[in-house]
Amino acid sequence: MLLDMLVHDIWLTLGVWTALYASDYALTLLTARLLNAGGGRGVALEKDIELTLIFQQDVRAQRWLSPRPIIVLLALDGYLWYLWQSLVREGAALAAFEAVMGALFLLEVVIHLRHFRNLAFLLHAWRSDGLQGVRGCARWLSYRLSMFELFAFAVLYALFFGLTGRWFFVGGAITTLLSALSHARFARKPRLAPVPSQPPPASDSEEGQD
Repeated sequence: MLLDMLVHDIWLTLGVWTALYASDYALTLLTARLLNAGGGRGVALEKDIELTLIFQQDVRAQRWLSPRPIIVLLALDGYLWYLWQSLVREGAALAAFEAVMGALFLLEVVIHLRHFRNLAFLLHAWRSDGLQGVRGCARWLSYRLSMFELFAFAVLYALFFGLTGRWFFVGGAITTLLSALSHARFARKPRLAPVPSQPPPASDSEEGQD
């Protein structure tokens, strides 16, 4: 089974994870470029298309090679290597390493599906196909939609664990749930400032009085 191969072959695990991470970043840049170049005709975002705060500046500047994403990738590769050496190679806890893999891989599954959906939407916007007028999306709404989507996948992964008993899906359920809760903090709709009350106009009886 592919999952068992990933658990026992660290080089295969690192290769798959690096490919997922790199394609995630590349698809983010591609979506942002398409949006900025006019692919989002009729679509307006309040801020960045990238929801991860530490990568927003790099995506905004269209940096294909940047220290931040590379450092994060190397840190996660090192973390996987350390866990594999400590848990799998020593035969201590295969389930724990499998859960960590699920936490990383299955979150990327959600993110990639979102990328493909966004690209398809922007391509329709480019052809003005099915869109009417300008559609703006506030920042808080982007986070709220992401929160619901992540929560739905967390439930789905939990169901898969119940069906298969594989801890891979436990990791995916946990990381998508935590991401949903994180986005929920940013999804709070900002309150509009109260409109200051205007003083009542002077009555005719008050005009011209000394």
